[in-house]
Amino acid sequence: MTATNITSPQDLIDALLQIREEREDLEAREEFIKQQLQGAMALGELDCNQLEDGVYQFSNAKYSRVQRETYKYSKQALKAMNAIKEQDIDSGLAKRNVTVFWRLNSAL
Repeated sequence: MTATNITSPQDLIDALLQIREEREDLEAREEFIKQQLQGAMALGELDCNQLEDGVYQFSNAKYSRVQRETYKYSKQALKAMNAIKEQDIDSGLAKRNVTVFWRLNSAL
């Protein structure tokens, strides 16, 4: 569906649903390709592109391994943090941020 075919609100909703489906397909394809690259790395097929550990250079891109650390807190810590948050809200110290957005749920 192209922009010239959009003539009604239903066409707009249909276009959003189509984009969502295409995005999901692209994300699945991207994940598959990343798995293929990892397999090639494991086999040493990308050794000639490796600059350093976890960094591969290509003619048009650099592919790097990135690590992010997060924490999973205990129930006790979460309870304490929530109590502190509630105190901040009750005392007026917390600043409220409101995010407004539209959500599209497909009927099927």
